[in-house]
Amino acid sequence: MKRALFLLLGIFLVISTACSLEGAGSPFYAFARSLAEKYHLPAYRYALPWSRERTALFIRQAESCRDSFSSRERVLLERYKDAIFSPEEDGVRRGIVHVRSGEGQAILTFQGRGGYITGERIEGTSSKLDYILYTGGIRAKASLGAFDMSLSFNDETMHGDLGDLLQEETRSYYDETGQWREERVSYLDFFVKNRGWGWVNLNDDASELYFDRADAILSFQGGGFSAAAAKGVNVWGPGEDHRLFLSGHATSYTHVRLTFDWGPLSLVSFTAGLRSGEKEEESLIQEPGADPKDRFRRKYLAAHRLELDFGGRHHIAFQEGVIYADKGVQLGYAIPFNFFWSEQHYEGDRDNVIMGADGHITVSDRIIIYGEILLDDLSVRKLQDFRRTKSAYTLGSRFYPLFWEDSLVSLAYTRINPLVYTHRYNIDNHTHYSSLLGSALGPNSDDFRVSLEWGLSEVFDAKMEAFFTRSGENYIDEGLNYINVGGDVERPDLLSSDVPRDYAFLGGVREETRGIAFSVKGFFQAGGKTLPRSRIILEGGVTFETCRYQRPGDLGEPLSGEGASTEAFLMVGINYGN
Repeated sequence: MKRALFLLLGIFLVISTACSLEGAGSPFYAFARSLAEKYHLPAYRYALPWSRERTALFIRQAESCRDSFSSRERVLLERYKDAIFSPEEDGVRRGIVHVRSGEGQAILTFQGRGGYITGERIEGTSSKLDYILYTGGIRAKASLGAFDMSLSFNDETMHGDLGDLLQEETRSYYDETGQWREERVSYLDFFVKNRGWGWVNLNDDASELYFDRADAILSFQGGGFSAAAAKGVNVWGPGEDHRLFLSGHATSYTHVRLTFDWGPLSLVSFTAGLRSGEKEEESLIQEPGADPKDRFRRKYLAAHRLELDFGGRHHIAFQEGVIYADKGVQLGYAIPFNFFWSEQHYEGDRDNVIMGADGHITVSDRIIIYGEILLDDLSVRKLQDFRRTKSAYTLGSRFYPLFWEDSLVSLAYTRINPLVYTHRYNIDNHTHYSSLLGSALGPNSDDFRVSLEWGLSEVFDAKMEAFFTRSGENYIDEGLNYINVGGDVERPDLLSSDVPRDYAFLGGVREETRGIAFSVKGFFQAGGKTLPRSRIILEGGVTFETCRYQRPGDLGEPLSGEGASTEAFLMVGINYGN
């Protein structure tokens, strides 16, 4: 099942990143977006994460119109303000370790979570997993004058009967060039692919799978300028579930980020190092007495985004990105004001350039329409050719009804055409480790969803969502030929090949998933003057869905995973010390 569990995985990943409040996955940004769209606050930007200067500006603007807020919004604003900008003297203990000086402060806290997940499928199979998930970690943050530093580390463990992950399959076929291929694919590879994880390890008896993640940042800000050396993610765009250009789906990556602000106009630029799964030729390094070591091909991402706000009611942004490999950092791509499309031609027209635009307009008070378009490998002369100009778009709306306080109704449609995120040189595809940097839907797919969110109280939120997702999958036909319909980001588009292929939208094996999901989240604070203040998060949910395939007439092998299924989770998280 390539995308059937997207909703559940999305919730899972949000829980994973919620511990680092200033990170791009923080729930603060969704709350801030709702305030900005309801009360037209011009300080909001759709390029996440923000610097301390941008966050402080937004909170000042929010406080200036807090009389219009609901009681719940006022409480949440104070809660986030208190968590991000600790008052100088309020008599409340903060952190396991808390050091304060005249120039700044440093705080160390513990963080962890645990819970149970049931009915989670292994992609491409009929197997399901039930397991306990638990983690432990630390969070440290410090400020010193104009400098900010932070570290968020978590070590995750899945514990249960994970024996199915040890299974393997052999696939034999003629590839797109007519060459005979045989490959062994493990269920663990199916499970890990496109989950937003980095390195993982499964122990010998398959009772535990574990992985870790560390996000860190050292930043300077002042006078409308911010510079940061970071290990984290960047999230750009007004969408919710399917940001096309950059999402928080993949695991964190090291990068250098520059931000420039000129009032309503902002420019963000960064260069990042990515992890490739492809090994260099003759990559084996072997020393006497040591295990052999492989060398992996180098891969980089550079991107910049220009965003303009119109009085808090409308936004528009333009962005470019390029993925390049097998060479060092290119200074031309590191210049924030450079035009990557032209620079890529200067580099020999061998890199993968993606460009796009997004924005939102306020149709009337509390009604927002937003959209995003992405163009992959633009060819001006061949805009209608799927293989030369690959495209994707999202169109959605958010409605904050006056008659139902603290609620949000949203709907969105996303279409990703065949071959999007791929490249003729597979090393240049739009991935980090084995996960997409953009939408987790992947190429040759679309998704429609409608949701209702409402604040039940000052500490509880609830959400109900219905979705319909389709994807066109590559497959092996009865003649053992691999049919590439542009549905797999790891299968390059072989422009030089004369093997006929059908790139019709949703061609190949069509997977259709319909479902409905319910979730509830609670957010509590504990502690006081004698105990360190702590944040406790409770979250649970259930997803009911059905999946079916429409098979091409010549498909020989059976497919697994069809039918109805139920997935559920219950998680408890704590930040001990705020």
